[in-house]
Amino acid sequence: RTFFITTNGYFGIGHPLAREGDLVCVVLTAHVPFVLRPTSRREYEFVGDSYVHGISEGEII
Repeated sequence: RTFFITTNGYFGIGHPLAREGDLVCVVLTAHVPFVLRPTSRREYEFVGDSYVHGISEGEII
């Protein structure tokens, strides 16, 4: 796992391959946020799951 801080100031841990520019996404039916990497204007690559303090327990929804 790797530590990260989002542009909005949230901090968390994610997949070791996560890197700057990846997106942390909350999907309504998922139990954890996902890390996605933009590959083009309309496509994203799944990097892995994550834990983000303040949103992983449903606080953001």
